[in-house]
Amino acid sequence: MDKENMWGKIRKTVVDGVTIAAEKTEEYSRLGKAKVDVLAVKRKITKKHTELGALMYQAVKEGRIESVMDSDPVRNIIIEMGILDNDLAEKEKVYHDLRSKAEADVETVREKAKSGVEDIKIKAKSKVDRMKRKAASETESAQQEAAPESESHEEAAKS
Repeated sequence: MDKENMWGKIRKTVVDGVTIAAEKTEEYSRLGKAKVDVLAVKRKITKKHTELGALMYQAVKEGRIESVMDSDPVRNIIIEMGILDNDLAEKEKVYHDLRSKAEADVETVREKAKSGVEDIKIKAKSKVDRMKRKAASETESAQQEAAPESESHEEAAKS
């Protein structure tokens, strides 16, 4: 019965471990996707900066810097960049929230593992102490049993 209980505990531990691993995999997948989303928006912003820079360069080169600021292409790019900046802020918040949760989970697991190790140390020390006491008791019993025999051998040797 004790072996069945032990195997049941092992099975439960393995199932719990697999479940946690699946949950963590899903969480880290969401974290990775959030990071990719942030990078995608940053790439779009960089592209818009490049477009704006190209328009500005062309305007400076042609001597129409004042008129380019009021042009539709420049206004559209600036509006798009404002939208992208807001989108970036939202995506960065999602990413940082997920990352904070993941870091907190890691700390929780670290604390549980530390606690588990301490429990194992305590149980192991207790078991070792019991084994030492049992061995000492058995040694003492063996010595006591051997003592009468040695006395009878001594008496027989005297006669």
